Amino acid sequence: MELGKQNKKKVSCYLCRDLGSKMANAVMNGNNTRKPEIAETATRQTKPAVKTQERKNQRGKVNLEKHGFDIAAPRSKIDKLLSIKESQTRALEELKVAAEKDNKRRKLEDNVEQASKKIVELQRQEALMKEEKVTKEKEIARMKYKRSGSRQNGSVGGAGVSCNCEIPIVLIK
Repeated sequence: MELGKQNKKKVSCYLCRDLGSKMANAVMNGNNTRKPEIAETATRQTKPAVKTQERKNQRGKVNLEKHGFDIAAPRSKIDKLLSIKESQTRALEELKVAAEKDNKRRKLEDNVEQASKKIVELQRQEALMKEEKVTKEKEIARMKYKRSGSRQNGSVGGAGVSCNCEIPIVLIK
């Protein structure tokens, strides 16, 4: 009789280990159909909910231990895997934050580049306008020079009267 109990206990331990590894794999893959609250508790719920879940797990642990299951090894595996999963989740969140910051940096670089192009374009337009202004000033000076030369000859007003002002003088007889 005692020999049968020993075999049964070995089978139970093997089943317990097998069950623990299946649960651990399910937790890592996110496919925990037997006890979904284990994975959810570790990653999504608040601390009070975690404590409640720990109490439930303790009750289940006591029940398994009563029936001769050795749950220390699977439990430690599950805890280790949950902590790994949690650290991976934190690392992914940090990567997301880093990616967002990198996107903002790239947008700023693009804005700086566009602003530089606008500055160059405005400087080019300024140079063209200054050149046009100089051309117009030269044209106005040439016209004034021609006008002042014709006044000195006495052709203003047609009567031989000249004046230094720019308003043409017309003599009425």
